[in-house]
Amino acid sequence: MSPMKARPSRALAIFLAGFAAPALRAEEAKPVALDLVVQDKKGVPIKDLKPEEIEVTEAGLKRPVTALKLVEGAQGSKTSRYVTLVFDGLDAEGQKSARKAAAEFLAKLTASPDIQVAVFRVGLELWVLSGYTSDPAALNAAVERATSHEDETLRGPSDLVKTAAAREMGVPETAARARALVEVMRVGDDMNKMRQDGSTLFPLIALAKGQATLPGRKTLVYFSQWFDVPSKFDDVFRSLISEANRAGVALYTIDARGVRSGGDLGAARSAMEQLESVSRDATRDPQNPQSARANFNVSENVAASTRQDMRVWLGQLSESTGAVLVGGSNDLRKGTDKVLADSAAYYDVTYPPSADAYDGAYRKIEVKVSRPGAKVQSRAGYFALPPSAGGQTVLAYEIPMLNALEAPTLSQDVEVHGGIFRFGEGGAGRELRMLLEVPMSGLQFAVDEKAKTYSLRFGLMALVKDEKGEVVQKISQVYPFAGPSDKVEAMKRGKVGFNRAVQLAPGRYTFEAAVQDRGTQKVGALRAPFEVPAPGGVRLSSVSVVRGVEPVPETRLNVEDPFRIQKARVIPNLDTAIAKAANPSFFLFAAVWPAKDAGTPEAFVEFLRDGKKFGEAKADLLPPDDKGRMVYLGEYPLASFPPGTYEARVRVKQGASTAEDKAAITIVP
Repeated sequence: MSPMKARPSRALAIFLAGFAAPALRAEEAKPVALDLVVQDKKGVPIKDLKPEEIEVTEAGLKRPVTALKLVEGAQGSKTSRYVTLVFDGLDAEGQKSARKAAAEFLAKLTASPDIQVAVFRVGLELWVLSGYTSDPAALNAAVERATSHEDETLRGPSDLVKTAAAREMGVPETAARARALVEVMRVGDDMNKMRQDGSTLFPLIALAKGQATLPGRKTLVYFSQWFDVPSKFDDVFRSLISEANRAGVALYTIDARGVRSGGDLGAARSAMEQLESVSRDATRDPQNPQSARANFNVSENVAASTRQDMRVWLGQLSESTGAVLVGGSNDLRKGTDKVLADSAAYYDVTYPPSADAYDGAYRKIEVKVSRPGAKVQSRAGYFALPPSAGGQTVLAYEIPMLNALEAPTLSQDVEVHGGIFRFGEGGAGRELRMLLEVPMSGLQFAVDEKAKTYSLRFGLMALVKDEKGEVVQKISQVYPFAGPSDKVEAMKRGKVGFNRAVQLAPGRYTFEAAVQDRGTQKVGALRAPFEVPAPGGVRLSSVSVVRGVEPVPETRLNVEDPFRIQKARVIPNLDTAIAKAANPSFFLFAAVWPAKDAGTPEAFVEFLRDGKKFGEAKADLLPPDDKGRMVYLGEYPLASFPPGTYEARVRVKQGASTAEDKAAITIVP
């Protein structure tokens, strides 16, 4: 056998055996607008406050009140009040109680025609079932749909509402509320791309942020039977509170479970500081650096950790946005009455911010009223982000990574490897996978010697930009870790993996990624151009150098994975050198989608070293699978390759059409 000849049958046998956004601008910040609900001990609004009776502290600094206005809802008012009803995670009993409470709430709107209500459902996506209206019949019908149907049946009604809103943007009387609804759904699309583990936090951010253009205090009533904030979503939770406070949205949360025990609501104030993390254990053999078993790959899906009763989280969300939690009772009428009372009379307060620039810092807000017996509902604080970021939704924890990607020179202070891999055609374009790896040895573990524990927290971000430099895809995540300190050395031998799917139209793009060590604030970044070819003829995936192979659990065999072959999957090598001393061979992987009625495709591989041809061979393809995909998995003995840098070019020919891709390989002694 020629040393350049791949050994696909042996390679497959080994395989199946389990072989191992714009930068933050330092522009002048605008005055802060803050709404306050101030009531006496009986819950009656206080309507004659003076500016000198209100003390506002932001980021520890007292701020002067420069404007104070009482806002009241009344019959014949020209100013609308906006209420958004959101239904999420309800079983049959929860649907029944939420539907009843919503119906009683809507029945009271006849006395408040200035209130505009919209209805949403959070499920697989964010569905809008009614735009902002005061029509009780339309709203009751929307509530019925939101509490009675599965997600799959809601796409049609939601699309109709969005189409109607687009038309209403051209009508002066409806333009403001229609524009807000369209913006909610636009941000909802962005958030759905970032959404992880079905978390409600992401669509709630869209519901808050999208209402920023509406005037005054906005009310969001959130019905839920399940709400949790795993530690990896702490930053997202804080971003939700910040976006709601910046947009003037008060989130009234309703525990639709009825009477439940447990859940100390007094703990709500400190819930956000509790950073209990998920422990990880490195159990793989660290001796062979090229083996899949040798590299401790942590799944990006860090396990959820239910740290509080759901009412603690709901209470924290409401309290931090100037609202209240309704729970612990089968009668939700008191809660909806509270919503109406709070929106009936409140104060708009304006004051200068504690700093003159959008520096991304979190600014805590505290409000006190000197009048005896007065109770104040105010907002907890916000992240000082620019009001607009080129249409992109930016979460606070993303700022250091975005800034690193906008810098003239990419930072290499934290090690990160990655790439983007093309595959077959999807419903919305070419299917691609964004892969990142972060060696944990490059991160700083905080060790508590007394408690014998460690903690670690870092953020990852992946961007795809089009030829104009505009972001077409953005995904980010925060990873929290904690555990016994005697596991630190094992953890440092591991890598954290990030694997996300995206579909793109033909064109030229740039893949960018960044990682930030939250302990040291250091950042590492990478950038690589790539192209998505136009469809037509034979198709070839990206060529991957294989680091290893792992079996696929039976429970995940029905999950689509372009790196899978039968019951095993390839683990691509992301920039890691291949050691001859530890590996007899290296492997290449690619997939081919033949054109119909064009004969059998042929594949060839060519190796270049320093731009000169080093060798070539035919690349044998495995028979088509049930979807017509033909896999190339070739093994190449390292004895034939002196140490150095190589380029492997794979070319597929079928009739008159061809496709080609390449991969870089670094071989060390």
